Amino acid sequence: MRGLKDKVAIVTGGGQGIGRGIALRLAEEGCKVAIFDMNLDAAAETEALAGGATVKSYKVDVTGYDGVKAAVEAVEANLGPIWALVNNAGWDLPKNFLQTDRPLWDKIIAINLYGPLNTHHVVAPLMVARSGGRLINIASDTARVGTSTEAVYSACKGGVIAFTKSVARELTRHNVLLNIVCPGPTNTPMMAGVLGEGEAAIKWKDAMVRGLPIDEFQSIIRDTSKPVIARVNGFAIGGGNVFATLCDLTIAADTAKFGKVGPKVGSVDGGWGTALLARIVGDKKAREMWFLNEHYTAQQAMEMGLVNKVVPAAELDDTVNGWTQTLGERSPTALALAKRSFNADSDNIRGISMLSLNAVKLYYDSEKSKEGMRAFHEKRVPAV
Repeated sequence: MRGLKDKVAIVTGGGQGIGRGIALRLAEEGCKVAIFDMNLDAAAETEALAGGATVKSYKVDVTGYDGVKAAVEAVEANLGPIWALVNNAGWDLPKNFLQTDRPLWDKIIAINLYGPLNTHHVVAPLMVARSGGRLINIASDTARVGTSTEAVYSACKGGVIAFTKSVARELTRHNVLLNIVCPGPTNTPMMAGVLGEGEAAIKWKDAMVRGLPIDEFQSIIRDTSKPVIARVNGFAIGGGNVFATLCDLTIAADTAKFGKVGPKVGSVDGGWGTALLARIVGDKKAREMWFLNEHYTAQQAMEMGLVNKVVPAAELDDTVNGWTQTLGERSPTALALAKRSFNADSDNIRGISMLSLNAVKLYYDSEKSKEGMRAFHEKRVPAV
């Protein structure tokens, strides 16, 4: 994130959790940050953590349109024209859906869906009038996969995704760009409330830490009988680049970036990330990507064979859906046989990948690897 100095950004729910992290990072990059939060004590802690950066807190209930409007007017008067809005505020009370009632639905919907609607409706016209701005909505992975005991919350987050895509189409002509971020389980006060305490909570936490091993996920992409499409609209750097390599087809928005970052953070993804990449883009180009860690545009990635098609960002979903529909009209057996015959030619790389993953696990415990990660986060050259 560069070029943000003195730009004004609002972060709802910036007093703690993900919102605090976002607010502090924006402040670090030079933004003037306005925190909208009901908990001013938590917001004050965020202000203190920001050091000398410009961070100002406002007590705002995002469910109230008039309160949001008044706070936005105060921000513009105190800090200047708003350039970015991050809708992060959220709340939930986990319960099986059949055990919930209408008042609980209303509260969850008011905070998680009406909240972003209110802030957009107040802030977006200001950005349109100035021909520029950024609207970032924090949704959740629950919107994609659903979560037991969070049915209404998941529905709200799914609504935020659809809302973001729709408004993005309306405002892009005014240079007002929208993005959606869908975090998975994150160590926040809200997540602590979801998990609760005791033995059951410990089991949940352990399961989330383990997650799905990366080698199993890679094998799923390779071994499923259906062609897998990589939909890339942002950064496919490092591990994301490996997934773009592994997928049978890759469609990228013209905003996408590709590349490798391993040596910059003391890491390497051998096997699929090296040998298979070399088969696709050529040995010399793969070495260039790994050794120099440069970024490549979607067009450059297509020219080197890593991407099948590049489309405008607004057309990405329609293009992916179109290819998916086409694949659905083809013979499943023929597609499966074709995919397995393609993979047979490179399946020996699986063994290299497994060897590399085990070696990397040992390497991650070394001081050299830890220093590489520290240097990356601190934006300095590693001590050799």
